[in-house]
Amino acid sequence: MTTQSRTPWPRLVRDRFRAVFGERSSHERTMALKERIYAGFTGLAIVAALALSDHHETAVDALVNLVAGIVGIVAAAFVAEIIAHLVNERALPAPRQLWTMVQIGAGAITSASLPVVVLIGASLGVYALEPALYTSIALYFMSLTAVALLAAHRTRLGWRQRLVASAVLLGSGLVVIVVLVAAH
Repeated sequence: MTTQSRTPWPRLVRDRFRAVFGERSSHERTMALKERIYAGFTGLAIVAALALSDHHETAVDALVNLVAGIVGIVAAAFVAEIIAHLVNERALPAPRQLWTMVQIGAGAITSASLPVVVLIGASLGVYALEPALYTSIALYFMSLTAVALLAAHRTRLGWRQRLVASAVLLGSGLVVIVVLVAAH
């Protein structure tokens, strides 16, 4: 009887994903995460500004504002990435580099997927706009908090330093949210 070693399913899924989509460099993973965080802060600011606004829009208007804001910030980041490449490399990005930029942008757009679903539900009359906006705020906040806590956890710091790093990241995030909401 021969025994075959079994690959744990998370590693199997990861390996299959890499086989289909290719391996990303550390720089590409960093850029993708940064874009998702930018889009997350932008989406959070948009739904928070809508929720705190005295002028109550319709659910469809809120949905359009969120999608336009996220697509706008991702498009701006895409153009900035191309310009930065032109300045630094003195050439257009190669097709592989351009494809990576598109993938990173598409990934950032997906940061709005759950809030968009919530606002679609409000647009269809499943529930009122105000609870949908506050649910979207909670979803964005939980997502950004999870990323900040994961970032602090993955460091090689001691538990006290990780706790301080988590507090600083969360506090900084709250300052960013306040500034973005005030700007809207």
